[in-house]
Amino acid sequence: MIDYPLLYVALLLSLIGVVMIFSASYYYAYYQFNDSYYFLKKQLIGLLLGIIVMYITSQLDYRIFKKLSILLYVIGTISLILVLIPGIGKLVNNARRWIDIGPVQFQPSELAKYALVILLASYLDNTAESKSKFKIFVISILLSGVYFALIYKEPNMSTSILILGITMLMLFAAGLNISYFVTIGVLSLPVLYYLTIKEEYRVERIQALFNPWADPTDKGYQIIQSLYAIGSGGLFGMGLGQSRQKLLYIPEPHTDFIFSILCEELGFVGAVFVIVLFILFIWRGIVIALHARDRFGTLLAFGVTSIIATQAILNIAVVTASVPATGVPLPFITYGGSSILFHMFGVGVLLSISRRIKVLK
Repeated sequence: MIDYPLLYVALLLSLIGVVMIFSASYYYAYYQFNDSYYFLKKQLIGLLLGIIVMYITSQLDYRIFKKLSILLYVIGTISLILVLIPGIGKLVNNARRWIDIGPVQFQPSELAKYALVILLASYLDNTAESKSKFKIFVISILLSGVYFALIYKEPNMSTSILILGITMLMLFAAGLNISYFVTIGVLSLPVLYYLTIKEEYRVERIQALFNPWADPTDKGYQIIQSLYAIGSGGLFGMGLGQSRQKLLYIPEPHTDFIFSILCEELGFVGAVFVIVLFILFIWRGIVIALHARDRFGTLLAFGVTSIIATQAILNIAVVTASVPATGVPLPFITYGGSSILFHMFGVGVLLSISRRIKVLK
């Protein structure tokens, strides 16, 4: 039997996402496309396809992905290369993160997250009896490093760091020596520092985090508007559809800063409710991982859960001005067809693993 609590939480988060996307976007959509339902319709299509993918995946034996792990990794690599090619990758705000396929936009980095998790779960399972743990650690870092480099070139440093973070979590779950993590942490700090200061806008984002009022009309603008929205929500919010910050104050309010609109309209109570749903999702994902029938299932479930957990934590941290602004979406809630499609695929994988557990508490 599948893990129904996980299924219900994922569907509820997705429905909240649909409602909030419409509420946050209808004014902007009318202003940009003369159609208030523009983003709602596209998200509903993405969610419907995602639910179909989730159902099909949940019916499959998750161990089939072990056989497909290398193929999926290669497909992910090719798609990340293609998106960098002018004419194939769509240039938006000086970044190439989407491939246009007719009327459909596909974001390769969404595929890459799950392809990497599947490959690492397979590799770490196959090498479980190996005594060369350091070799396992190095190869795992190299596999994730390919994706890190390609995604960084888009440029998309936040997702690149997310890729490494998910890799570290999976290696930790696999039981590798803690000294490896300390070593790679020390060695990576100078590299990450260089990559950060290399681009002026990244330095400006960090400066804006600590003092957004130093440049309230430019670098600190989005942070200030986000905090205005959160503060205006109070305990119970201004009411669904009543946000003022979505009226072209927060740029593209249906995207990465949608949580601030949620806080404004649904208040502290609504925000806590959504956070609790994410905590429940993470809890059920960990329970499934701990009770999986084999090591591959455990690592795969932990990896999928790590994707949702790290993205949710990072997005909420950005919106609340706890970390510098990044382009990481809030799973199930931020607008995006590729995002909802692959996250529902991840839910299907977790349900498939849970289906093959004899007793699940």
